[in-house]
Amino acid sequence: MAAIANLSKASCAQCGSLTSSRITGTICILRHGETGMNSRGFIVGSIDDPLTGWGVQQAVITALNFKNRKISFDAIFSSPLSRAVTTATIIAKMQDQKKQPVLDKRLRERCVGELEGQPVFPKMLERFIGEETPALGSESLSSFNGRVIEFLNEINPLINTLIVCHGLTLLAMLCKIKGWGFKKLLKYGVPGNCEPIIFGIAEPCQCGSKFYELREKKVVVLHAQPPSKLVAKLILSVCFILFFGSWGLLLLPERYLPIAVPAILMIGIPSMFGMGYAVNELNPNDGGIM
Repeated sequence: MAAIANLSKASCAQCGSLTSSRITGTICILRHGETGMNSRGFIVGSIDDPLTGWGVQQAVITALNFKNRKISFDAIFSSPLSRAVTTATIIAKMQDQKKQPVLDKRLRERCVGELEGQPVFPKMLERFIGEETPALGSESLSSFNGRVIEFLNEINPLINTLIVCHGLTLLAMLCKIKGWGFKKLLKYGVPGNCEPIIFGIAEPCQCGSKFYELREKKVVVLHAQPPSKLVAKLILSVCFILFFGSWGLLLLPERYLPIAVPAILMIGIPSMFGMGYAVNELNPNDGGIM
C-alpha cells in the first residue's frame, strides 16, 4: 500500500482539519465474508458460523482486487472466529505472504447472549449499540468497546495493517476513529461483507486523532455481488437495450440512427460487463448482521 502511505494531503477523520503531515501508515478494516446465518437473516454474534461458498468467493475477489491494485499489508490481524480467519487467510495467501494472520481475541464479535441464533428483528442494531446489556448473557457494551479500542490503540502507525473482524466490532472501531455517536452509527449501519474501509495514520491532529480520511488518489476497491443481483442486472441491461433500441428504430429519423444506436449500446453493454461488481459505498448495509 505504498502509494497510499506516501500521500501528503488528508483530513482528520474526526474534525475534518487538513494536514500536511506525511501519512506514515494505513489501516484497512474489513468485515468477513458471508456466513450461513448471514444469508438466512439470523443473528450470529459469538457463534462460530463458517463462510458459505459465496462468502469464500467474496474473500477471493477482495484479495484479487487488493493484489491487482498493488495494495499490500505488512501485518494482518483477525478475529479468532473461523469466518474471519478464513477471510484473512485467503487474503494473506493471495499476497504471497508466508506468515499467517495474527489472531487476536479482542477482535471477536460481541456476544449478545440469548439473542444469538434468533432471526433479525426491527431496531435490533439500536439495541446492540445503545444498550449496556441488550439480552441475558450478553457481553456488556463497556467491556466490548474497551477491548476493541485497546486493540486499536496498539496498531503500529508506521505500517499498513489489515484488520478482519465483524459488524459490531467494525462499528466500535469507527466510533473511535471518527468520533461518532449513537445516532451516526445507527444511520451508517452494519457494513456489507468484505467491503474494505481504509484510513491513513499520521501525526495526531490538534483534536488528538491520528486517523485520517485519504483525500488524494482515492482507492476504489470493487466488491463482488451475489448471483441474484447479477441476474437482475443482466435482465435490466438487456431490457434497456431492447426497449430503447426498438423505440429508437421506430421513432427516430433515419439520419439520427448512426448516433442513437451506438449511444444505447455504450450505456447498456458496459453495465452487463461490470454487473458482477459494485464500488465500495459510504453506507453499505447488506449481508446480515455480525
